[in-house]
Amino acid sequence: MSTAERIQEKVKRLPEPLQRRVLRFVSALEAGEDPDEAWRRFSLEHALRGLEDEDWSDLTEEALSERWD
Repeated sequence: MSTAERIQEKVKRLPEPLQRRVLRFVSALEAGEDPDEAWRRFSLEHALRGLEDEDWSDLTEEALSERWD
């Protein structure tokens, strides 16, 4: 079985939303985007998914900064 066939079999078992993410990642690679950058963007999108509607108004820069003593 070729690599393309193995990828196709795995992607077919994914739910539709994940299939769309894989397609965006592959499209970025086809467009010549650096694979590491494409993966970072893909990972960040996945990590932050669903946080768009959260209320972050109570967070200050100070609360977000890490302190090293």
